[in-house]
Order: sequence, then C-alpha cells, then structure tokens
Amino acid sequence: MFEAELVRLRVIQKNSRSNHPTTCGKVERFHDTLKKHLRSQLPPTHHQILKPLTRATPATVYNTRPKATPGQHADNPHWRVRHDRITDGRVSLRVAGHMHHIGLGRTLDGTRVILLIADLDVRVIHASTGEIIRTLTIDPQRRYHGTGKPPGGPKGPRETKRTEPQ
Repeated sequence: MFEAELVRLRVIQKNSRSNHPTTCGKVERFHDTLKKHLRSQLPPTHHQILKPLTRATPATVYNTRPKATPGQHADNPHWRVRHDRITDGRVSLRVAGHMHHIGLGRTLDGTRVILLIADLDVRVIHASTGEIIRTLTIDPQRRYHGTGKPPGGPKGPRETKRTEPQ
C-alpha cells in the first residue's frame, strides 16, 4: 500500500546501500529537518503558553528565595522517605551518623515498607496496604529499638488439659 501511494505521488523510492554512512547521514539530517518543520506547524502546547515572558538570572532567583537560619531547625524538621524491606524482623536506619535498628517482628520478614522520617520521629508503613506498622521516636542513646513486646511471645498462664476421671 505504501509503495502504491509512492507511485501515485510520482515519488521514486531509493534505499541506501549498506556500508555507506554518508548517504545514511544525509537521510537522517533530512528527517531531523522534516521533524523540526512539522513541530513548528503545531499549535503551542499548554506548557509553552505558560512560559514566562522574562527570565530571571540564577543570582536573582537565589537572592529572592528565603534562606534557612539556625533557629529554623526546631520548627522545620528534616524530612526523609525511605523504601526498605524487613529483614530478621527489623529495619535499619542511619540517624546522626549512627545506625539504629527498629524491631518490627519476624512475622513481617520480607515485607516491603516505607519509612517516613522527621528528625527523630519515624513511621513505618506497610508499602502494599498503607497500614502504619509502627510509630516511634528514636532515642539517640540506644542503637536497638525493640518491638516493645517480650521476646518469645506472650507470657502468661498456660491452659492445662484436664482429663475427666472415667
């Protein structure tokens, strides 16, 4: 169908021979020129319409932005987002140059989580369900932050199996 259309338009199709980079380069240059011409014929996109008429220099942009000061840190926490996987019932997190391990329980091994960190406050969120698994504040003096549950499961009175005399 393409060849029939070329014949109808009286266009002679010529294919370049292999191992002739000059000919191929001329064809590629023609394609670039054609693309630029076609793009110039299109109406402007929404993004192009909203471009500012004047451009500011980098120095102007820098000088007009608000600057951080030492007193702002308490009101403006440092936010981070980390994607991780629970290994051996915990995730590890570097805070102030030290590794901290956050216990979450071995039943969650292999689970993908998202950690939302605001300075020392941490939220661990299940990546698939969005459920908050744990919320805690990192104690800089401790390196391991356990689950808060006693090791080995719940401790309590065990039920004993009673046998009725026959």
